[in-house]
Amino acid sequence: MNSRERILAIVVGALAVVVGGYFFYSWMASALQLRRSQIVNLQKKLVDQKRLVAQTEAAKAKIVAAQQRSLPPQKELARTLYQDWLFDRVHDAGIADPKVAYTTQVVERDLYTAFNFTITGKGTLSQVVALLYDIHSVDFFHRISRLSLRPIKDTKQLAISITLDAVSMLDAPQASQLVPRPAKRLALSSREEYVKAIGERNLFGPANRAPSLSGLGRTTAETGREVEVTAQATDPDVLDKSFKFRMEKSAAEDARLDPASGRFRWTPRRRGTYEFDISVTDDGLPAKTTTERLVVTVSDPQAPPPVTRTLAFDEAKYTVLAGIVAKNGASEVWLLVRPRSENQMLKLGVGEKFEIGSVKGVVKSIGVEDFTFESDGKLKKLTTSGEVLVNALASPQ
Repeated sequence: MNSRERILAIVVGALAVVVGGYFFYSWMASALQLRRSQIVNLQKKLVDQKRLVAQTEAAKAKIVAAQQRSLPPQKELARTLYQDWLFDRVHDAGIADPKVAYTTQVVERDLYTAFNFTITGKGTLSQVVALLYDIHSVDFFHRISRLSLRPIKDTKQLAISITLDAVSMLDAPQASQLVPRPAKRLALSSREEYVKAIGERNLFGPANRAPSLSGLGRTTAETGREVEVTAQATDPDVLDKSFKFRMEKSAAEDARLDPASGRFRWTPRRRGTYEFDISVTDDGLPAKTTTERLVVTVSDPQAPPPVTRTLAFDEAKYTVLAGIVAKNGASEVWLLVRPRSENQMLKLGVGEKFEIGSVKGVVKSIGVEDFTFESDGKLKKLTTSGEVLVNALASPQ
């Protein structure tokens, strides 16, 4: 083999190696790509299997949770217990003319039974909110599917209609009564918060206007004597007819205010000027309040006027001088007091005192046909002429 042939052989060998290497590399690359595709598919199947397992576990957990929330599995018992529970909630909320009716039930492939109930009645928006809170705050397997509120003319009440669905699962735990569990789906923690946020709104009428107060202002009183003032409330809204009165500020701890009638009562003990702030709140939505001030000026009571003795019957108007009688050298005045029993004869000498009816006196002197007496610091004379004692004439000093 000459050099030319040797070179040719080398070139041919090199080409064979290159071509063989190419085919070997292509085979290896294809095998590797296939294996990678298989790994990707297996990984995808593994992910799908894990997802399916997770979904199965989640569904199982949901079923367990639903069974815990479910009504008892006995259909008739579940329906009766839940209907009674609804009626208690309606009663607690203060709904008027309440009716809780069972309408239909739907059985789903021996898995569960869905009951349908309706609530009807009349009430205020605050009462509706209270009822809805009581229903949603309990974690039963139930829901409100329809709510209708319609204003009742010339009242503050609403015509209420609520449709509910409740579920009894076949595999739920056996129970002879409902055991309410608190729900965690409510944002606020109490019924009162919801009533304040929602119930104190007038959704169906004009804005509420504040009431007016009268009958307060200024008044006077005396120590030791009770003072009484009644606040009068009026409201421009004709449907606002209920009022609550409140003592916002009091200058005396023992002062009292009736929250229903607005009657203020207090017995002051000391003189001075006292101020009391009294408010009235209407029953509008939202409620409005008006406050007015009562000012009481207290003084000591005035001394009572002197008591004037009034005689039911004045004997002095019927007493006359019957005569002058001399006895043992001294004269006596005989006064006939006719209204007295048996027309009493009163016999008086000089210096003797007497009191007949409205006349008090002392005999000063006795004449032949008259006598002089002193009464109220004045001298008076009465004669035998028939003049009555009360009309005795003044005698010269």
